[in-house]
Amino acid sequence: MKIQFGTEGWRALIDQDFNLGNVQICAQATAEIIKAESTTDIPRVIVGYDTRLKSDLFAEAVAEVLAGNNIHVSLTKGPVPTPVVSHAVWSNAVDAGVVITASHNPPQYNGYKLKMHDGSSASTDTVNRLETHIRQLEKNSQIKKSSLPVAINSGLVKKTDIESPYIEHLRKILNLDRIGLAGIKIVHDPMYGSGIGYFSKLFSGQATKVKQIHSIKNPDFPGIEQPEPVENNLSVLSNTVKSNQYDIGIANDGDADRVGILDENGRFVTALETFALICLYELEILNKRGPIIRSLTQTNMVDRLGQIYGVPVIETNVGFKHIAPLIDKHNALAAGEESGGFTIDGHMPDRDGILCGLLILDMMVRTGKSVRELIDWLFSIVGPHYYKRLDIKFKESDREKILQKIDKEGIGLMASELHDLNKSDGFKFNFKNGSWMLIRFSGTEPLLRTYAEGNSQEEVEALLTTAQELITI
Repeated sequence: MKIQFGTEGWRALIDQDFNLGNVQICAQATAEIIKAESTTDIPRVIVGYDTRLKSDLFAEAVAEVLAGNNIHVSLTKGPVPTPVVSHAVWSNAVDAGVVITASHNPPQYNGYKLKMHDGSSASTDTVNRLETHIRQLEKNSQIKKSSLPVAINSGLVKKTDIESPYIEHLRKILNLDRIGLAGIKIVHDPMYGSGIGYFSKLFSGQATKVKQIHSIKNPDFPGIEQPEPVENNLSVLSNTVKSNQYDIGIANDGDADRVGILDENGRFVTALETFALICLYELEILNKRGPIIRSLTQTNMVDRLGQIYGVPVIETNVGFKHIAPLIDKHNALAAGEESGGFTIDGHMPDRDGILCGLLILDMMVRTGKSVRELIDWLFSIVGPHYYKRLDIKFKESDREKILQKIDKEGIGLMASELHDLNKSDGFKFNFKNGSWMLIRFSGTEPLLRTYAEGNSQEEVEALLTTAQELITI
């Protein structure tokens, strides 16, 4: 199988396609791109990794190859969240960042994320050039590398703490002491990933208390199918919130660039509701104005907020590699996608699940409302919205047949209610009543994703049933 980058990096099975040789090829290709574009004699790259099996060893292999290409490497001292690496790249004069992580994929996967000089996900153009170098290296694998001890002794590789500057930055853009004094009872679920300990450190010794679950490094992610902060993976978090009368549950995925929120009743808050709350926080509570960037899988509630507060809302394809360039271009107020990845102004143009959990906490403190009361407030402004996503496994050999069937039968099936059909990233059916349904292939896993947002739960279920009919061959 070829090394192929999807929506967010390259992911593959550990010790099969994701092996030492292929990781070194990715690192060599990265080095060649960086050296061709860097304006300095000796470029700088930050390398981090998550808590997955062999992530530390793969990260060291990347550092060895980069050092072998005369590139300075700041290698993290231990596992770190992806947003911590993104922040370090964004806030320093660094050419790029590499994170060894498979994010929310099942435990048998690992992955390679490349961050650009502003901390954002690698652009489509950069990924295309990277894969061109990879294809050449696959034919003629000329890997330059320096052993880690030699690279460290020469000064080309340095073990670095990038966590402290990140936490200092959070304190600058948010009044964490205000949250700490509020006495909120939080349950944090880092899902055995690199976000372990962050919320506890932020509020240590304060009135706000943090209980952690799944907070010991375990690359098998026991008890959950995969470290993704979606409802079906958060039953332990939900039961903990309910049984001990906590105010909020906060979950982060394996590399902590995504967030999942549970209200005080242990009920899951969808990523669409969470992003709409963050936009409302910026617009109403902070009284800021500016464009909002959202993926086509994100909620129409944001469009309604845009209308109410007089700010533009810009829709783009799934993936922060599409969102990040628009953040800079439009000086965006907030940006987000359906998978639970969001960011705001004053922060790097990349997803940050830790920051976004803090934003919801600050919203609670500033308004005096519980999470459920915040959602009720949101719905009183934009009207009630309902949402659901179903992920369905498929045979790769059926991909073209599925696409042809959707294209042929989709419009005719719902012609009378259809407003338009967007084919920029899958098939998004926008309906006259404001509801929508989307069918697209995942860019990170062998899954077909079906999404629906509507004015009632019954409408959402009916739309997803229709989607399943369209993809059945």
